[in-house]
Amino acid sequence: MTQTATADDLIPQTDQPSLDHADKPLLLVQGLSKCYGSRQALETLSFDMQAGQCLALVGVNGAGKSTLIKLLLGLTPASTGQAWLQGCPVGDPRSRERLSYLPERFQPPHWMRVRDYLHWANAMYAQTSTLKEWTEELVQLGMDESVLDLPVSACSKGMTQKIGLSVVLQSRRPLIVLDEPMSGLDPISRAQIRQRIQQCLRQGQSVLMCTHALGDVEALADRVMVLHTGTLRFMGSPSEWKDHTRTHHLDDAFLTTVGVNPHDHTGPTAA
Repeated sequence: MTQTATADDLIPQTDQPSLDHADKPLLLVQGLSKCYGSRQALETLSFDMQAGQCLALVGVNGAGKSTLIKLLLGLTPASTGQAWLQGCPVGDPRSRERLSYLPERFQPPHWMRVRDYLHWANAMYAQTSTLKEWTEELVQLGMDESVLDLPVSACSKGMTQKIGLSVVLQSRRPLIVLDEPMSGLDPISRAQIRQRIQQCLRQGQSVLMCTHALGDVEALADRVMVLHTGTLRFMGSPSEWKDHTRTHHLDDAFLTTVGVNPHDHTGPTAA
């Protein structure tokens, strides 16, 4: 009989953050909590992230993923704890100069042409990407350069998603935060996006990716963070996740971590 891992077994102790690292982490989170009235959305979360890493953030809807992203973007204050991005507190506006963010529901102004939006993005991120660089970026993402002359309103959901990805990837910020980056993309496009993200990682950028697509987690993530009911349930590599849950597939590892029998699927437990 397969032995089921307990929740306490799922967090490797070696992944606890420390201020004494020889190489300072790109992102350091210590004791971060968020309450909305009497509801605890995020509870005492601590972790770190090194440069050049891809960290996948996974969990069921309502697990606390969006709350964590809002905290890291400085869009809402923490109830307790603190986070630093390259040593700068995330509540400090200067921390936003160190990251770029693509929301799940990305929609640029519909009245702009694509080239006008990219020109505006240059100004927003204080970057100097040329039209040639933008064209090369779009081609890498599987689009034709003729898209530059289209109005945004004429772009499909997948095209719009690629335009948003091109902006955050061209920003060259140390940390790229992606919320469901593969949403609306076909399999070929997903493969192209994976390759482009891997290229950014090789160049030393870091990616925090919130996703339900465990295939993308396996393909891209150096580490996985599983949140459930506002608490950290696992932090480690995809292979460590399967080892700790004594499973062979990430789908089963996820179900086990949130308290569901992989062979039952009756629903997650809160404990």
